[in-house]
Amino acid sequence: MKKFEFSKIIVGLVMLSYFVTLAFGLIVIWRLIADTSTYVSTALCGLFSFAGTAATAVIAFYCNKAKAENVEKIKNFQGSQNLQGTGETEEIQNLQEEKNYV
Repeated sequence: MKKFEFSKIIVGLVMLSYFVTLAFGLIVIWRLIADTSTYVSTALCGLFSFAGTAATAVIAFYCNKAKAENVEKIKNFQGSQNLQGTGETEEIQNLQEEKNYV
């Protein structure tokens, strides 16, 4: 059974909200292209900044999380390679499989 990853759902939802905001802004700009109101453009800049900041923060968090997971995997792999021939490799693999199912 595959492990449930809450962080991927959060990243997906934030990115979805980012693209929905972008689409909304483009629709507003398209509909108001004839009316060049400074207030509308200022409001849209604020809206894009708000959505973009959240998306940037989530992407940075997720990249950091993936980096930490990969470093741990590499350490575990190197540790199991160093123990080959000692009979402990099988125990390490069993522990890693248990950890992945939790």
